[in-house]
Amino acid sequence: MKKNMFGWGTLMMTGICMLSGQMVWAGAETADDLWQYNLSVDEIGDQIYDFSEVEVTVPAEWNGKYDLRFGEDYVEFYHPASRDAYREELSEETYAGTLFTVCHSENYDFMDVVPHYELIGSSEHGVYYLDYPTDVQGYPDEGKIWAEWSSLYENLSKVSVSMIHPGEGIADEALLTESGADGADGAQQSGTGENGQTNGEYILEDSSSRYLTEEDLKGMNANQLQMAINEIYARHNRKFQTESIQKYFNTKSWYSGTVDPEKFDENTLNQYEGKNIALMIQCMKSKSAVGNDASEGSEVSASAGDTDTSAHAAACKTASVQLYEGAYRESSYYDGNSEAKDYYSLNISHITDTSFDFVVCLMDGTTGNVKETMFAPNTARFAGDGTTAVFQGKQYTLTFTFPDDHGAYPDVTDIVVSGFSYLEGKTMVNNSVPGHEFN
Repeated sequence: MKKNMFGWGTLMMTGICMLSGQMVWAGAETADDLWQYNLSVDEIGDQIYDFSEVEVTVPAEWNGKYDLRFGEDYVEFYHPASRDAYREELSEETYAGTLFTVCHSENYDFMDVVPHYELIGSSEHGVYYLDYPTDVQGYPDEGKIWAEWSSLYENLSKVSVSMIHPGEGIADEALLTESGADGADGAQQSGTGENGQTNGEYILEDSSSRYLTEEDLKGMNANQLQMAINEIYARHNRKFQTESIQKYFNTKSWYSGTVDPEKFDENTLNQYEGKNIALMIQCMKSKSAVGNDASEGSEVSASAGDTDTSAHAAACKTASVQLYEGAYRESSYYDGNSEAKDYYSLNISHITDTSFDFVVCLMDGTTGNVKETMFAPNTARFAGDGTTAVFQGKQYTLTFTFPDDHGAYPDVTDIVVSGFSYLEGKTMVNNSVPGHEFN
């Protein structure tokens, strides 16, 4: 695992874990049942959270050092000691200390706006993905807290996240067309062309007629193994809830999708198929650790590894402007139009001499509540002469400039963000900067 304190490695899928130990039922305070869970401890002390559709395994080394925070569409795993220390220092609410967050979405729109995600899989309720910070979230000014944070970070490679049922798993059309089963050797690859593109009939042609070996699966990443599992189900005419996966199998001459997923009977699998699925799940587990390069080269890993913050962090400058925490709303919000319209809000927090955290939300013009997070929480750093700031990623580079539209400079009442289409051409305004409020 790379010891890069400015970015996380890849958290990938695993298969179904066999649980042991005492089962504990817990309920999350959310609008639905997605985040209710059973908690069990296995024979080596790892804690296993079985949520409604997702399973998270946390290593024994983390016990007593982390906590969970629930939202309607997410569960966050975080380091409470770091969070509490930051809150005490800043005398305000902050959500530092994040380790990783498991998120749920009804669709795939987040792929266009969330810069640091890792797909987990899909279900009839939507899609699950991992969101994780790009900067150090541990509290560095207290040795004991920092040491505990460091121990958590060093054991991220032992965390695994999976769909409980492996019937479909990751769904990304680019994945299906660009990341075929390019690792296995010989006749098994009848459907694989150059660069791993699946352009034939099968991923693993005889996975239903003989016992596979680990050697047969050598070189296949977790995504490809998942699709090979799907192929076994497809041979029994199972339909798929994920449109891109269904579309993929519809191109195969041997496939006839007639069985709804909820009506599929696992007993239809023959002795080879059951054993081969178990083997592929076991191989997926070995490719599930943080920092594993199993999906290198796929669109998924490119999205997940969006930010190269280490070089950017080294180049950050001291601010020459005074930024204020709170909401910078698009200027149209203050137009006085009696018709309530939805608007974008750029929320600024955790300001330091060299950086600040930000998140972009679409707000309900009637209630003032968040309708949708458009750009997930991240950190921008001041650059150049300290009068601009930059968030630098592989997928997005956002530049923050601070025009003096309200005569407050160097106090910042106005922000212009370039590099993110939803905010292009808009000026984001804070009407709560002390001494610079306006009508």
